[in-house]
Amino acid sequence: MKILAFDCSSTRLNIVLSIENKRYIRIYEEGLNHSVRLMPTIVNMLEEAGIKPGELDLIGSTAGPGSFTGLRITMATGKGLSTSIGRPFISIPTLDFLSMGASNSGVIVPVIDGKKERLYCAVYENGELIDGPWDISIEELLEKIQKHDDVTITGPDANLLDNYTNSKIKIDPSYTNDKPENLIELTEKFYKKNGPDHPGSGPFYIRKSQAEE
Repeated sequence: MKILAFDCSSTRLNIVLSIENKRYIRIYEEGLNHSVRLMPTIVNMLEEAGIKPGELDLIGSTAGPGSFTGLRITMATGKGLSTSIGRPFISIPTLDFLSMGASNSGVIVPVIDGKKERLYCAVYENGELIDGPWDISIEELLEKIQKHDDVTITGPDANLLDNYTNSKIKIDPSYTNDKPENLIELTEKFYKKNGPDHPGSGPFYIRKSQAEE
């Protein structure tokens, strides 16, 4: 299988190309500048791997929650490429992807800075979503997870909870590494489970945009 997948949901840009057992990975920490970086990087990765876009079998991307601009970029790129080469497109819940990057097992809470002193987050246990996703404050999150004895906070903005750690809540030491290769696993998983996205699918916005508000 030849699979291309990417994530633009936060300030971090993850792109991974999988060809059989070989992985080509790019990670950029440049703020929300993904519209400039995403397509040229994809082109370069395909050239490095020696394949043409039409040789891809699946295309996947995160669908949200996350940055409104980032989600529009990632979904538009994924669906546009899928349409142009006639290959399936699969969207992936962003928090599912981030939860898989944690270095610990047990109860995992991936978080993304939702701005306005809010977090996009959810609770996973043994790899399964058990609560959320939410758009909530840090205080609200702490209240929701207090029933758990061993919680690991992960995701690109886990450090927002640095001042709230205790014997029950800790920050994932590898929170700065999303492990992009997990995008490949999720793309295959969701394709086998649900098939390709509906042509009318779009980003998962957990909150109304500022314009809508």
